[in-house]
Amino acid sequence: MLGSAQIAVTCKDTCIVASGDYKDATDPTCTPFEVVPCDVFITEATFGLPVFRHGNAADEVKKLLASVALFPERAHLVGAYSLGKAQRVIALLREDGYDAPIYLHGAMEAITHYYESRGVALGELRPVKGVKKADLAGTITLAPPSATSDIWTRRFPDPVTAFASGWMRVRARARQRGVELPLVISDHADWDGLTATIAATGAGEVWVTHGQEDALVHWCKARGLAARPLDLVGYGDEEEQRGGRGRRGRGMNRFAELLDRLAYEPGRNNKLRLITAYFRADARSRPRLRAGGADRRAVVQARQAGADPRSDHRPYRSGAVRDCPMIMSATSPRRWR
Repeated sequence: MLGSAQIAVTCKDTCIVASGDYKDATDPTCTPFEVVPCDVFITEATFGLPVFRHGNAADEVKKLLASVALFPERAHLVGAYSLGKAQRVIALLREDGYDAPIYLHGAMEAITHYYESRGVALGELRPVKGVKKADLAGTITLAPPSATSDIWTRRFPDPVTAFASGWMRVRARARQRGVELPLVISDHADWDGLTATIAATGAGEVWVTHGQEDALVHWCKARGLAARPLDLVGYGDEEEQRGGRGRRGRGMNRFAELLDRLAYEPGRNNKLRLITAYFRADARSRPRLRAGGADRRAVVQARQAGADPRSDHRPYRSGAVRDCPMIMSATSPRRWR
């Protein structure tokens, strides 16, 4: 994206390069990624699995334009991250010959106009606020992904929901988010891009972070490169130094993933299912209470909270609430171990 950069550190005869997030695909809104020869390469691995192969972003834009031509009575609402992705989608649409006005969610206006001020040509852009519903038929509107599942979408006539992301390669993710038109457009390198970049740097040692580290580490080691996953500071480091398994780091990552999925999940019941699954997995990963004092303390705490620990009374029928350990501790003794 515009303004992104790598960091290269040289000491004596050793050069270390930290890539940050990168892609090797062409992007009309920014300068291309530059391969820097180095001895140690720190690479991201957001899509570090062989299943992730993004393909040509221009072909995904053609899918969008074909849908617009097929459904002229419907509005097309494209979910895209406000910084970088949205501007890239707009530029790709212009490259394909789409010259009609493109409408923007209010959260995208400032950063998109900044791109234009830096010389990035994006054509005619209009704010969607205040436009009549009927006038949005046959148009394309870009909005943050979270807005595509919000009541904000009611202003559009029978909208076709699209989402521009590398995660749309996984069909289950598209279904979970209620995406009708998945567009595999990513600002992260796919599996082929990651492996090609590592080879091009000539690095003898590779540190992998931010994503699917294991597969990429295995690929490097199979080719005689020294490689290891690089954990982020504060995510499980202390536990691992004490001989632990980094439970805190994995827990933080799982919680962040939960928040991400909840933000894009439109259905209330589906949100409850996600929360239920999260707490069930969390309960299984924790050590069980030992018989004796720990159980007695739980009973005392339940009684102090005004609940009878011997009863099987459930004030809520919702499975998400019933199976939540924080609530079950005061409603059902059958969950105690």
